[in-house]
Amino acid sequence: MRIKTLLPVIFFLLSALALQCTPTMAAQDVTMSYVLRSMLARAQREVEKKSYKRAEKILTEYINDKSNKPNYLVYYLLGNVFYLENRKKDAYKAYREACKLNPSYQPACINLAKMNYDAGKYGEAGDLFLRAYRCSGEPDPEILYEAGVAYFQGKLYRNAKKVLATLLKETKDKKEKYVRLFVHTCIELKEWDTAERYMLSLIEKNRINASYWKLLARIRLRKGDYRAAAGSLEVAYRLDPPEAGRWKELAELYLYMGVPLKAARCLEKAYAPYPSPRQLDEIARAYARANRLKKAVSCYENALKKEPKEARYLEVAKLYYQNGMWKEAAEMLKKCIQIDRANGFAHLLLGYCAWQLNDVGLAMKELSEASKCKRYRHQALTARDMLKETITCCDRHQQ
Repeated sequence: MRIKTLLPVIFFLLSALALQCTPTMAAQDVTMSYVLRSMLARAQREVEKKSYKRAEKILTEYINDKSNKPNYLVYYLLGNVFYLENRKKDAYKAYREACKLNPSYQPACINLAKMNYDAGKYGEAGDLFLRAYRCSGEPDPEILYEAGVAYFQGKLYRNAKKVLATLLKETKDKKEKYVRLFVHTCIELKEWDTAERYMLSLIEKNRINASYWKLLARIRLRKGDYRAAAGSLEVAYRLDPPEAGRWKELAELYLYMGVPLKAARCLEKAYAPYPSPRQLDEIARAYARANRLKKAVSCYENALKKEPKEARYLEVAKLYYQNGMWKEAAEMLKKCIQIDRANGFAHLLLGYCAWQLNDVGLAMKELSEASKCKRYRHQALTARDMLKETITCCDRHQQ
């Protein structure tokens, strides 16, 4: 998950130096000499006029004068000048020097952190944001959040969790983005219970956010709580109807859980409005597993209208047979055999149906046909012998 840092490069000093001796300036460094204040003010005026080269010249002349003591504000303002000229490398060096001279100067820490972040140095950025947060008289939670973002981006998840836990503990206004990042951090650390708990707290405040329900489902899946995960996805998809493939994935989850009826309904949504014969077969199988005979047969019949196949007739026949509907099963089996006369299983099953319907002639005929198929020969001959024996016993009884 890529997270963009939100804090811009700060130009705090630019406004602070608009007047040579403002209270803000005095607060920055009460030991500044008049010469230093005057030089910074002149450089600031050039910046305001966008005369960056002149500002750079004023500041570098001061730095190069060995009689002047190095000052963090000079390097900080020089970093701002370089940044405004899009000279990022030079700006980075200047901000770094400002931080060396005064590690507790927050604006320089933030700017150097931001530049480290943009350069992909996420660990260093996180450390600097954390320092900036700690050195402030009035800690800004946004800076601590930025530290968490940087650590997360650098895959330093333990560091990220630590600062974000502090943020959530010390901040009254627990913004959604704070909690979201904490949840993602817990996911990366595979701390599913904590991730779920904080995810539920987010949902409590925003129940109609489909993305939150999807993320909760993802967490619950990883926990192995498939039923709860499926329920979360159902809510998410009601709030924000997904593409067909997502309904198919949810159907597969329901089938894995052994809830075929819900799977069938998800498949109907996945393949709506015009399911293909194969898709109708899939829906029918799910309904069959849920013991919804009428629904399953209806799906197969719709598929047969579009694409009559012996295998499909056989599936319907098996459903009827399993439910003791011998006549209906026999009709489907006859249609199957019309397409594939060599289907040994269809002949065998039709023989059984005929036996149940007391159609001895048809039963003997179909069992004899089934015996021609090597796979079903033994079953067919055994059944035929049993039928013959039954007929003989009945004849003896009648005599």
